[in-house]
Amino acid sequence: MTKLNLSRAMSQLGMPLLASLALGSLSFAQAPTLVKDINTQPLPNPSSYPSSWANIGPVVYFKATTPTTGYELFKTVGTSASTVLVKDIASGTVSSSPSYLTPVGSKIIFVASDPTNGRELWITDGTAAGTKLVKDIRAGSSSSSPYQLAAAGSKVFFVANDGTNGSELWVTDGTLAGTSMVKDIRTGSFSSSISYLTAVGSKVVFRANDGTNGTELWISDGTSAGTTMIKNIATGSASSYPSYLAVLGSKVYFYANDGTKGYELWVTDGTSAGTTMVKDIRSGSLSSYPRYLTTVGSKIYFQANDGTNGTELWVTDGTGTGTVMVKNIAPGSSSSSPYRMTAFGSKVLFRAYNSTSGSELWISDGTSAGTTLVKDIRSGSSSSYPDWITPFAAGKAVFTANDGANGTEVWLTDGTSAGTSMLKDIRAGSISSSPYYLFANFGKVFFRANNGTNGTEPWITNGTPAGTTMLKDLANTSGGTASSYPYNLSDKFNRTIFVANDGIKGSELWASNGTAAGTALLKDIRTGSFSSSISYLTLAGNLTFFRAYDGVHGTELWATDGTPAGTAMVKDIRPG
Repeated sequence: MTKLNLSRAMSQLGMPLLASLALGSLSFAQAPTLVKDINTQPLPNPSSYPSSWANIGPVVYFKATTPTTGYELFKTVGTSASTVLVKDIASGTVSSSPSYLTPVGSKIIFVASDPTNGRELWITDGTAAGTKLVKDIRAGSSSSSPYQLAAAGSKVFFVANDGTNGSELWVTDGTLAGTSMVKDIRTGSFSSSISYLTAVGSKVVFRANDGTNGTELWISDGTSAGTTMIKNIATGSASSYPSYLAVLGSKVYFYANDGTKGYELWVTDGTSAGTTMVKDIRSGSLSSYPRYLTTVGSKIYFQANDGTNGTELWVTDGTGTGTVMVKNIAPGSSSSSPYRMTAFGSKVLFRAYNSTSGSELWISDGTSAGTTLVKDIRSGSSSSYPDWITPFAAGKAVFTANDGANGTEVWLTDGTSAGTSMLKDIRAGSISSSPYYLFANFGKVFFRANNGTNGTEPWITNGTPAGTTMLKDLANTSGGTASSYPYNLSDKFNRTIFVANDGIKGSELWASNGTAAGTALLKDIRTGSFSSSISYLTLAGNLTFFRAYDGVHGTELWATDGTPAGTAMVKDIRPG
């Protein structure tokens, strides 16, 4: 009865008591030492996940993570030796998570976090000493969380929240004194919901809500007096929601809804009188939704739906008569939904869909005859889904696509079918290397990819297979071994019974007498690499009882006397 009651009590007290019993048999006269490295399997190579590329000349800055630094700011000029940490802003494994990297002059302004100042505005000249906080906009450890950084002239505009005025428009020249709120557009603690900050010379055009006129188009020169609503397109408190801003010359094109014509194409020169609808593409109150506006030379390409031909490729020269559908790629009322429009010399590369070839790579010179499928990469109606289209040299661009055999890899094109091919099967076979965040600089393209061995790391290509290589294995843990995570320690038979994972047999029952030689697997209850899910180790007399799953009988009651032969299931209480 005493033993039974003790067993119940220990079961209720659980692991803290069991752990203390185990530790109670140890001597604390000496410093703790490793008994045995149970799991000697090499650590899986983690990923650095590079992203947020930006450059000052040949130097490319980016965000990446390592096991020792967390997400921090790195830089490279395209070689392994030059790929280094700029500064561990949040020291140790804590991440500063730099984002919105924005070049201005010879420096990069960005957003980062540290435990003292929260998430604030930072600047770097590429050195650790020259990487510093610009201003603690929201004093103390609270964050102003700057976002939407846009360089205009020698200044950077952004949105931040100082804790008093809500999220409003700010400007900086990279110095403490030169960083200030431009205007409290929506007075008081409410935010003006600024977005689409778009540089036009030394000014920015954006959308904001002042609490009176709804969400409309605004302009700023960096001063309070020079920050004004351009036009109340949807009169009164209604919103026109201007979006997809694109610059052509000194004008900005966008889509907006005046409350009568639906969402259509508009243009502004920064004045109320100069803000007009370009064309009512889908006549009447219904919307054509012109989106993904992309400037190519003296024209802007976009997608729109005129109500007859579906969502197709359109082009404008800024006039009503010069705003036309380029081609009905998906015939009839079906939509080709052109996407990822990218300037390629005087032409535009993009992804589009039709029922014959699926979503593939297309090219256009702005005419119907000059708008053609570049290549049916994944032949037939299946899609290769080209993405991240990135020109990097005259007449050349790289992009990502999936041909159905090699997974999603990096491809090269010169705009012709013959000149379009997979650049390199980075992760050999049908599994994808998942190239992402392509960024061109000085005739090369930086991106991240996973070759199946080194994790997701920074890569670089010059447009040749031989020149497509991993830049550096930033998160390399070579030489380290994985953890066995010992737990449920129970002291009995002058040994400690516990659960651990050696990386081969899963989490199973082990025993140790405190020496490496005397530490061994007691029994592989669920044979193979699966774990037997052992729990509730409980001492009773000369046995340790526990529950486990052997893969055959479900989770049942087991017991051990400390030997492999004496470790067995007590009873299959619920048979099967």
